[in-house]
Amino acid sequence: MPTIIRHALSRKVATSDALRQFKADFALITGLQLDFMDEVGQDAVASVPTTHMCQMIHKCDAGRSLCASAIHRLSAHAKGLPEFVTCDAGLHEAVVPVRVSGINVGFLRFAGFKTHETTDRDVRRAEHLLRKANVSLDQVTLAKCLASAKLVSISSLQAYLRIVALWEKHLALEVTAQLAQLSSALPEFVAHAVRAIRKRALLQNLNLSSVARECGVSPSHLSRIFHHATGLTFREYMARFRIEHARNLLHGTNRRITEIALDSGFQSLSQFNRVFRQVYGKSPRQLRAQNRIRQRELGPARPGDEHQ
Repeated sequence: MPTIIRHALSRKVATSDALRQFKADFALITGLQLDFMDEVGQDAVASVPTTHMCQMIHKCDAGRSLCASAIHRLSAHAKGLPEFVTCDAGLHEAVVPVRVSGINVGFLRFAGFKTHETTDRDVRRAEHLLRKANVSLDQVTLAKCLASAKLVSISSLQAYLRIVALWEKHLALEVTAQLAQLSSALPEFVAHAVRAIRKRALLQNLNLSSVARECGVSPSHLSRIFHHATGLTFREYMARFRIEHARNLLHGTNRRITEIALDSGFQSLSQFNRVFRQVYGKSPRQLRAQNRIRQRELGPARPGDEHQ
């Protein structure tokens, strides 16, 4: 996957209003700070530490390097699943991978907490490991830092991870839907290409060359600027628009999946299933089944519900 697409999607997540609101809600509910970091953890490395322990460690270059290495290792170990580790200072940090349209774009991270009351053994271990990394903190300071860290039970931590993982799916769907919306800030010929996709991609298999002729530019120029402006290639954008249309039909109708695939511009059911899994992480049949279960749990709509 081209790096520019991953970076563009990462920026969309990092600057979204939904993320800003969820970070505020998460802090209010848990007392922990939630941050978004890119796929290599760079944003987290550059962020200002909030816990007493992290602030003390970040006072020296060796400490900042130690934290950066821990973040990079954690992001490398989180292979599509939530993960948490204990850092050399004796505190925990956790990440939940963020995937948009099947692309890994970063992680949601919260850190600086402990899962049991601090013991003398914890303090001695932290001092030993930090000294090995050329970070000098005496036992009294370490004991105070560890004592001030937020205590989170294992069951609470697991609940937090589930909540963040569920919200990550909501965010991914929201960003994916935004990708199919026309932006007035696009260059005119890119906006024309987007309008062509939204108007005709469900009826015919558009190709870059023919749309470039309509725009009065070369295919290579349209491809490059389209990619830069939207964060997706021409073909990827078209696939996202088609798959969002298909998802709405799966949710709102009882039509056969094969009919939905063909009416959404896909050439075959196998192609539709493959792209759908890449975007939503599950098959069309699985998504429809989940929607039906959710509707049964919510019960029939009451009069006036649609206006609320």
